[in-house]
Amino acid sequence: MLRPRALTGGDKVVIFNAGNGYAVSSTVMGNYYLTPVAATVKNNVLTANAMDALVWDVTANDDGTYTFYAGRQDPDAGRK
Repeated sequence: MLRPRALTGGDKVVIFNAGNGYAVSSTVMGNYYLTPVAATVKNNVLTANAMDALVWDVTANDDGTYTFYAGRQDPDAGRK
């Protein structure tokens, strides 16, 4: 689904910036940044290479915020 709606724990999402045509991959570049992946949307379907690396799991936190995990890894694990 490409249209925004309220997130819930257990959702799976792709973080996509329609303004620049890139999705956020869970693959880390050598400089610790997450690798952007070119993606396109046509007929309400997002298409990109390496789709497995683009899917993030959502956790709804008690304080109303969300945490995004990829491959059961917390992207903020080293920063907490």
